[in-house]
Amino acid sequence: INIGMMSPQGVDLKPRRGKTLPLFTDPEVAAPAILERAVQKMKAFNKDMDEGPEEMNVTLPAIIANLSQPIDHGRIENAASVDALREMTMRHSTMLQTAGCLRHVASVEGKKGIVSDYLQWYIIGRNSSVIDRFKEGLSALQFLNALQQHPTLLAPVL
Repeated sequence: INIGMMSPQGVDLKPRRGKTLPLFTDPEVAAPAILERAVQKMKAFNKDMDEGPEEMNVTLPAIIANLSQPIDHGRIENAASVDALREMTMRHSTMLQTAGCLRHVASVEGKKGIVSDYLQWYIIGRNSSVIDRFKEGLSALQFLNALQQHPTLLAPVL
């Protein structure tokens, strides 16, 4: 897990590019324990900072507990004001940052791009290695060649 660093800029928190702390943990560790380890790592990191302490962008156990769940993109799409949209993007900032689509919101029109980029990552990007392995498996079995030679074999299943 990489702990993303953020710094306050005006009323927003902005991610600091290239500023992450690695956190190695067992997949069986519960979310509160991950948060505790992240806070410890952050405190140790801040002791060595000349420019002052950094802020960690994961501060609530509920955020960590829900990292594997998709964001509520419907609420982002339905945001009626820039303030509501900013609140929703900050609420889901960890997942949006992981997806690579966390950005400053200047107008309500920006919501479509955020949602589109997030859904593309959620459906395709995060599963691309699994899809690639599946394609390699089909290729190794020469499944597509067999399907082209005998197209009626899958008709009962479809």
